[in-house]
Amino acid sequence: MMVILTHLHMAKALLLSNQTHAIQQLELES
Repeated sequence: MMVILTHLHMAKALLLSNQTHAIQQLELES
């Protein structure tokens, strides 16, 4: 169970960092 929770946490962190990166890219382009 803990392994799944850790996995989800990592996936969430990756999604958040990707989102932040995408937003920064958009700000740079505009």
